[in-house]
Amino acid sequence: MNQFVEEVHKDKETMVKLAADFRVMMETLRKYKLAHGDLQHGNVMITPEKQFRLVDYDGMYAPVFGRGKAPELGHINFQHPRRTGDFYDETLDNFSALIVYTSLRALAAEAELFEKFYSGDNLIFLSADFKAPMQS
Repeated sequence: MNQFVEEVHKDKETMVKLAADFRVMMETLRKYKLAHGDLQHGNVMITPEKQFRLVDYDGMYAPVFGRGKAPELGHINFQHPRRTGDFYDETLDNFSALIVYTSLRALAAEAELFEKFYSGDNLIFLSADFKAPMQS
């Protein structure tokens, strides 16, 4: 996703549509009580038809798995700073989905945020922003 966003972040219409489509994808996962577990810019691919494809399912949650320990904690720049392995249920992606969605909407509004904050390992937020939001 980050490569696609890098190419199109100055196109407001495309960024708004991307955010809306991302939201639909997340609503679909939520409907089936599924969570990816490591939702981040490198695990969301965008096809040539501009459709989302999730990859890297090793942290995925499904009701059939039960609510044991999370097999991974996810990418630090997309996870809540207090996330632990004990947190493993269908709400697992809530924080990271908000980070991705907010990033896409922010870039639609102000494309220059990409040049200012993108590091190659995020969209616009870093883990430090979550740990000290008043200094972000």
